[in-house]
Amino acid sequence: MKSLSSGKAFVRQVWEDEKEVEEYRWGCYPEFAEMIAESGSWISINQKLQMYSAHIDRRENSLFPRNHAIQVLTMSEDSIENHLEIYCTIHTDREMAVVKGYIREIWQRAWDPRRGFWTPNLITCPLPNRIRDHTSFVISLNKRPCIGGKEGLRVNEKRTLKPKGSERRVAVCLKGMDFQEEIGDRLLEWIEAQLLLGVDHITIYTYSVSTKAEKVLRHFVNQGTLDWIKLSLPNGFPNDPIERSAYIWRNRQQKRRLELIPYNDCFYRFINTHDYVLIIDLDEVIIPQKHDNYSSLLYDFEKEKSKKLLSSINVRNVFKFPEKSAQYPAQYPTQYPAQYPTQYPEYLYMLRNNKRSRKTSKLGDYGKSFTNTKNVATVFNHFALHKQFKEVSPSVGLPEEVAVKLHYKEKCPIESRNECEELLNDRVIDKSFDRWMERLRERVETTRGLLNF
Repeated sequence: MKSLSSGKAFVRQVWEDEKEVEEYRWGCYPEFAEMIAESGSWISINQKLQMYSAHIDRRENSLFPRNHAIQVLTMSEDSIENHLEIYCTIHTDREMAVVKGYIREIWQRAWDPRRGFWTPNLITCPLPNRIRDHTSFVISLNKRPCIGGKEGLRVNEKRTLKPKGSERRVAVCLKGMDFQEEIGDRLLEWIEAQLLLGVDHITIYTYSVSTKAEKVLRHFVNQGTLDWIKLSLPNGFPNDPIERSAYIWRNRQQKRRLELIPYNDCFYRFINTHDYVLIIDLDEVIIPQKHDNYSSLLYDFEKEKSKKLLSSINVRNVFKFPEKSAQYPAQYPTQYPAQYPTQYPEYLYMLRNNKRSRKTSKLGDYGKSFTNTKNVATVFNHFALHKQFKEVSPSVGLPEEVAVKLHYKEKCPIESRNECEELLNDRVIDKSFDRWMERLRERVETTRGLLNF
């Protein structure tokens, strides 16, 4: 912790040198898994390692440059990166292969060097080229080769390719929501804001949410714009809704590590279908300042940085603290049509809160990123972590005049305690959202009508 506070904590390399594919063939005939679960189900390999999901990865990479791979997301008790060898048993509908897996911990000790937490990992299992073109795989893991696991995971793969041309398809990922209180109105406004700003698809993970929020989720699932994935904690953790909620909010550092599983699972769901994945929270929205949508913003930024292999594009944070009766300032009616209300109803939380802290957070502080699906192997909450190649750039920042991230916080976060007085008291009218306000209100009210809210 002393090294962390002085800026000298150890940071692992986030790109990989080439490794040999180690395949076990002669006399190696592990049995097929007795039980097969869909990806997104916790499977215990042993007391210290659990699998969550598996995804085909056919992108170019520096680790196994001549092979496709299956990427397996796991949680392990403490760090296993340098203390465990792992072997992957891969079955197709006609063939089988056993290979040695490569472990990457989705965590940097510089963020928190303490041991004793369950930690997320990406285990990369290279596909032997003789089976690479198969389309159906089941995978199991073991500490020794040639021993089939009793349980296996069906491997995910979406083959729809991204469109060519100037369009940039953006997907949004929202971490496992766990709310005992009613969030249906907030969720509806947030989803409509993402779609209005140019998001192509949304994936939301939930532990527990209200009946009204579930109704909102089902509506957008039925419209084909959203995937809703119900989430649980790994085996051995509390999964009764009340106990689980208490555990999540009482164990902040473990919560931060657990969040990285749905983030990375979501990222891998879009590596073939979308150009960027935006990982963001329910109290956040990114607002383009000069462009009409995310696609044109990202296309122009790519042209400007044409010589770089981008990993993630970070957007600076602006805090917005709530006002229970926020009203338009007096000058608004002269700038906007007469039908604008002087006060939005309670269910339009973002539109009601029209003041922001004058100060913009430093680049990297509380920022969120558009992550490039071609060049990244793992993601963290705020930026890309592991890269596909050494040449891929670190996260780069968008200028504030191009985009900002509005962060609707109920209170000043503890990490900003030295700035809280300034952030709370030095506020100005926020006009960044102005040109979308009426369209967002119309979308929300139309959907509320369909849902009989």
